[in-house]
Amino acid sequence: GVATDQQLWGTVHNDTSFNLKRTNSVQLPNLKLLQTGFPFTAPQDLSSTAIVLPDAPSKADVTTLLNFSERMGRLSQANSVKVDVYTSGTLPATVKAQRNLVGIGIREKFPFPEAFRASGFRLQDVFARQWKQAKIQTVPDSGGVVKEIISPWNPDRVLLALTGQTENGLNDVHHLLTKDPWFYQLRGDTVLVSVNQADPSPYDTNAYQLQFLEQAEPHRIENTNLLNKVSRFFQDNWFLLPTGIVTLCLLLYGLSQLLLKRVAGDLK
Repeated sequence: GVATDQQLWGTVHNDTSFNLKRTNSVQLPNLKLLQTGFPFTAPQDLSSTAIVLPDAPSKADVTTLLNFSERMGRLSQANSVKVDVYTSGTLPATVKAQRNLVGIGIREKFPFPEAFRASGFRLQDVFARQWKQAKIQTVPDSGGVVKEIISPWNPDRVLLALTGQTENGLNDVHHLLTKDPWFYQLRGDTVLVSVNQADPSPYDTNAYQLQFLEQAEPHRIENTNLLNKVSRFFQDNWFLLPTGIVTLCLLLYGLSQLLLKRVAGDLK
């Protein structure tokens, strides 16, 4: 409101951006980090990311590509965009080994079949789903799958699978990427999304179903100095501190007793 007895002052600066020098130490896979774009938007120009489509991409593949690119673009900020898009037949081996990868396509044409051989939830032939030791036959299997694993070609990179058994599943993934109330629920390492309506409302919980799985063994990726690594190690393994203190005390006690015996022997 208007304050008649007080003067309000403000300053307009030429640039409101700022740069924070931070160290990264995270455990992946973790789809919750995708809400901020990590690790695909690190750096912000997406230069560490490569998106891969089947050799003959369908309309659903291209739509999913555009929606994922739009989402990452909204989460990042840079003077240039350096994300690259390939088909599975044109993907260079160096890019596969050095970058975070995003695979798009139905299971039959998916460019990275390694994602379906990884631990946890798997899509299999003839509309079969495997979860833990159970194998479920689902006909038709129209749901979409978002799964993140550590890249088989680089332990410091990830592979994100946007897939499904059918193109209807990819359309469900498209809805997940474009609707904020769905996207900002992401967590775990795998999300199963199922839509019950042609044009679902993001606020109608009866129109969609999201199932979150967390089964992959976490892998820590960090870019920190030695002091931070030591600090993080003791934070993760705090139970070693009492054992280390007791061991150190016993060692010092033994050394002091040995020294006292030598001093006593010299005096005699």
